[in-house]
Amino acid sequence: MNNKDLVICASLLLVLHGCSGMEGMPLPGMGAFEQPKERDLTIVDVNKDFKPLADTDRDYVKKEKIKYLVTGKQNFDTFLKESSIVYAGFAVTNGMFTDVNKELDQLVTEVEGNSSTPDCQKLKNLEKAGGYLTTAGVTLEGGVRNGKHLVNEGADLLTEAKSDFTGVTLPQVTNAIQTNVGRLKVVGSQGITLVNKTLELTGRVTDVVTVNGKACGQP
Repeated sequence: MNNKDLVICASLLLVLHGCSGMEGMPLPGMGAFEQPKERDLTIVDVNKDFKPLADTDRDYVKKEKIKYLVTGKQNFDTFLKESSIVYAGFAVTNGMFTDVNKELDQLVTEVEGNSSTPDCQKLKNLEKAGGYLTTAGVTLEGGVRNGKHLVNEGADLLTEAKSDFTGVTLPQVTNAIQTNVGRLKVVGSQGITLVNKTLELTGRVTDVVTVNGKACGQP
């Protein structure tokens, strides 16, 4: 029996037995069935301006281990990645806000304790961090707007998934969609508040840098 005959026989068996117990199994002479796979999201996916932060202490996407599912179907893959990017933007902004706020308070305390003599390297680092925080806030604001559309798209895809996927793949895909929709709703409910907090904090950073910059030779 040649390879072509084996494929025909295997196909007939699938029909006769209702494919029972054979979902996702490769047929003789055919490639293995590609299961959905998770891929790591990067901070550069959130915003290309964050490239210098990759693999540093400010790589909040890596810290959160944010991933996205790839199914091989474009409409699903686009939603799953874009919605993961929106959530990652929230995670980056939240992490950066927490760290910059702490660093600002520490610097102010040190300046007050040293008779207004600032640590110039810390001041320079704080100024740079304030710039990244501004970028994060703008990115998150756009993510909040995009997230509203993505929530509705996710609901539609949950319905489509029932006809586009079968077997163990179906719950894997639907779980990923539901998880991302849930995250989008968190971004929708908390995102703008966080954006406003970043605006207030970056204003404070600018004030501290301006007041103390002359002591470090800044114009």
